[in-house]
Amino acid sequence: MKRPRNPNEMLPMDEVLERLEELRQVTEGYPTPWYKVSEVWKWVWVIFEDIPPLPVRKFLLDLGFHYNGKRRVWQHCCGRPSTSSPHDPRVKYGERTLFTAVTQQEDEAPAAA
Repeated sequence: MKRPRNPNEMLPMDEVLERLEELRQVTEGYPTPWYKVSEVWKWVWVIFEDIPPLPVRKFLLDLGFHYNGKRRVWQHCCGRPSTSSPHDPRVKYGERTLFTAVTQQEDEAPAAA
């Protein structure tokens, strides 16, 4: 089994999801791309439509996420570290969207009449 790089990698999923709620505060004042948070097997994945601003990336790293360039997602193992797979885990385990967030620009757009 792979040794965690950050002690926060050992946080359980419910605590990771609870702390992810803070992401909206971290993105305040920054143009933040749309993102979704998904569960893949017992891991949490955060998928951005574009590169998130530096404070968002730092927040995710501090929380125990790492960036998987091959799959283009931020992943948190939720205390279940494993070695890299040549296959996409979404195919084997499926993907369940937990929540999505709109960009700050979409959030602030006036309501249609």
